[in-house]
Amino acid sequence: MDHILKRHKVLKSAKEYLLKPLFQFIEQYREAHNAFWFHEFNSSSDDAKVHNLKRAIKSIEATQVLHEEIFSFWKIVGNPSRQNGFIESRSIIGNQIIKSTGGGLCQLSGLIYYIGLISDLEILERYNHSIDIYDEKTRFTPLGSDAAVVYGYKDLKIRNNHTSPINFTFILNKDSITIELNHNLKIYRSDVKFEQIKSTSNQITIQTIVNGKKIIESIYKKPIPNRAASVNSLL
Repeated sequence: MDHILKRHKVLKSAKEYLLKPLFQFIEQYREAHNAFWFHEFNSSSDDAKVHNLKRAIKSIEATQVLHEEIFSFWKIVGNPSRQNGFIESRSIIGNQIIKSTGGGLCQLSGLIYYIGLISDLEILERYNHSIDIYDEKTRFTPLGSDAAVVYGYKDLKIRNNHTSPINFTFILNKDSITIELNHNLKIYRSDVKFEQIKSTSNQITIQTIVNGKKIIESIYKKPIPNRAASVNSLL
């Protein structure tokens, strides 16, 4: 797995897009460069989170995943400890927003998971967060597209079932983060839907459907209404 990246057909830059307030998630396919890419609004200006993202991105971008190899988020990123250069930032742990060393990395794992679905990679291990901290006005990615990662406990594992090596690269700006999936052969875009199939007073169930096939169900607890606003202001 720990191969040195051969930078073939990797984009050096991305066009600037004006993000609309209620549509902050853009997906496109760059056929000319054989790269899927997704542009996600980064609602946090937390310098600590940005530091952790940059630290993890460095390891992920230096790895290419060969045919039938398994991408493991924690195998590549390693222990998010102070000794490994990570610092404290906000995380969702036990249905609460707290500070933890390496906090904020779930934004990377969520992007990798979602682009994995779109490109029809084989998802081997993925966990959703325990609580949905957003409402429809503040949500900037589809509910069900997240991937919670906790070192030694919850990992994101994806098998490269395509015949060409793949590589993830990122562009991190002040208010956005872009992921690109680079590969040598054309990968056709899968039809991915996140459908709400159940909602009660305290939880919601989302079903992920890829090319008409039910893949996984994600169950989220709903935050207490008067706490939701304060939680959103933290992230």
